[in-house]
Amino acid sequence: MTDFLVDTPGVYDLPDSVYFSDPCPTPSMSAGNAKTLLAATPRHAADAHPRLRLDDLPVDEDDETGGKFDVGKATHAIVTGKGGAIIEIASMTKDGAASDSKNTKAWKEGATAARAAGDTPLLPSEAAKVRLMAEVLDRHLRADPEIGRNPFADRANNERAMFWRDGPTWFRAKPDAIDYSARIFWDLKTTDSLADPDAWTKTQIQSTAIDLRAAHYLHGAKRLLGEGWRYVFVVVEAKRPHAISVVELPSVVLEMGEDKRYRAATAWARCLALGRWPGWPGGIQRPEVPDFIETQWVSRRERHPSADILRAAYEAQAPVRVAR
Repeated sequence: MTDFLVDTPGVYDLPDSVYFSDPCPTPSMSAGNAKTLLAATPRHAADAHPRLRLDDLPVDEDDETGGKFDVGKATHAIVTGKGGAIIEIASMTKDGAASDSKNTKAWKEGATAARAAGDTPLLPSEAAKVRLMAEVLDRHLRADPEIGRNPFADRANNERAMFWRDGPTWFRAKPDAIDYSARIFWDLKTTDSLADPDAWTKTQIQSTAIDLRAAHYLHGAKRLLGEGWRYVFVVVEAKRPHAISVVELPSVVLEMGEDKRYRAATAWARCLALGRWPGWPGGIQRPEVPDFIETQWVSRRERHPSADILRAAYEAQAPVRVAR
């Protein structure tokens, strides 16, 4: 844990290393912790927390995400101006030829050193793509008739850490951009799929609980900054033509997110008070299986190639009929 301690609710300018170490008096809940608690169990949420990680388990070396999120992280760094440097590493084969592979010795050694320094390693081709994405995003936002500006351009209010308290329980969040003039939290998202507002929103509610995330941040805003705040996603495609959509969740979805946030916060506070972080229920579980599962199987078995084989086998084993 860092020597810096947040003992007063507020908005702070902190480096990632301090924020992600959780400098609150007691372990605080982030939107990610809330998502893990609801999608899995309190035990999973505790194990993913920097101050609650289960010490009775060995370190899992496979926990490292490697370069899975490098492009998204680098895009955030360029657009917001925060989050460490981008280190371009040319990948070379043994004969000295340029390569786009990340399996070369030169890439692996360079990437390891960059991540250890808190920076983001990219191939030159990836770095060029990230810079293009940031440029396309800037042009899109400035040309949009409803927005008309790039809200990430005000670097002073990007990646600020928010800490608040409900009773004795602490919570934290780190918006990509706090737009005080419009009272909007701006959240930059990259996607390997399409930025289609409808499809992206449906997918992200199920996979990353963006409704819970928005509700968590808006609750923090209410505690620290007053009423009337909004939460808006800026989604940019990682593939050409790097199309962009700007998404604000409808009120019914935000209400669902608030219900999730409240349940997660209540469970978090209870687990902290008891010092217990339970996993899945004990005993032999007997889950309810929807009727459509059986219906799908019955339909499939009649159309499967094995159906003809089974019918032939039954006929071959049929008893011999003797005429009377």
